[in-house]
Amino acid sequence: LLHLLGINSSQYIQFGSDMFSPNYRQLVAFRNDNFITPKYTVLGNRIYKNSSGKQIENPSNKVLSLIKFDKDIVNKELMYSDLLNNKNLLRFYIPWGFNPVDPKKYDYTNELNQLIKIQHKKGKKSNSLWSKNGNKTTIDQYDSNAPELDTTDQNEDNMSSIKESMKKNSSLSKKDIKDYSKENPDAKE
Repeated sequence: LLHLLGINSSQYIQFGSDMFSPNYRQLVAFRNDNFITPKYTVLGNRIYKNSSGKQIENPSNKVLSLIKFDKDIVNKELMYSDLLNNKNLLRFYIPWGFNPVDPKKYDYTNELNQLIKIQHKKGKKSNSLWSKNGNKTTIDQYDSNAPELDTTDQNEDNMSSIKESMKKNSSLSKKDIKDYSKENPDAKE
């Protein structure tokens, strides 16, 4: 993505690869050690040929060698990812010009309430997508058959549970919740 935007990221430590590099290796590693290459999909100990979707019952030594090579890359990528995350290795990396983030300034446990307060504070000056769309979701503009969409704010049951959670865990006043309900008539009490 940075490459597409014309941003030179060579001075930063990053996982992933530049899809436009002539050395780009089309290998997708999954957390469970499965992986996909342009020619093969490996699920556990089973190898499938992508062009046909059929399992290769008796892979040749050449195919096994290619799969082993790719499997070693996948294992190495996952090992580095685990080391980085489990040992918090980025704490040792301080690039030039880096301004540390103060984690005390951020609290994501009450994010919905914080967003509603900002919306109330800004009022008509709010430039959020929600506000620009008349305090309505834009999910209907997104066409997908993804099952996750059954649990979005488009779903009345889900909105009710969010509002109930806001009432129980909220630092918002009853007035804030009432105002929110007025501005969002589709959200059931």
